[in-house]
Amino acid sequence: MIARVAAYAAGPGAGGRVALVPSPADAHADAVFPQPPLALPPGAPRNLLSLPNPATLRVNELVVGVATPDVLKHLAGQARPRPRPTPARLGAQLGWKVRELESRVQAGCRSLA
Repeated sequence: MIARVAAYAAGPGAGGRVALVPSPADAHADAVFPQPPLALPPGAPRNLLSLPNPATLRVNELVVGVATPDVLKHLAGQARPRPRPTPARLGAQLGWKVRELESRVQAGCRSLA
């Protein structure tokens, strides 16, 4: 795969740079964080960069931070509101607890007899 990206980076009209950043989800990479940069093949074009994960790079006067974890997805998963307790839901939970307590009391009475 890296050879295909290197061929694209060296192709005609490739005046920019291509930055490769590993991901913990990669099949060939160790699932650790932070991660070292990917090993580039010998003779890789000069405009092909291999960065660690996470990394910062400078684009003219702009400093850009790069990381592969989907931070917004993780934050959205934690921000889900819990369902508000309703009288029907509280009644169902209370009924379940009462039935559980009754079964434990009955089991205890049988073990004493």
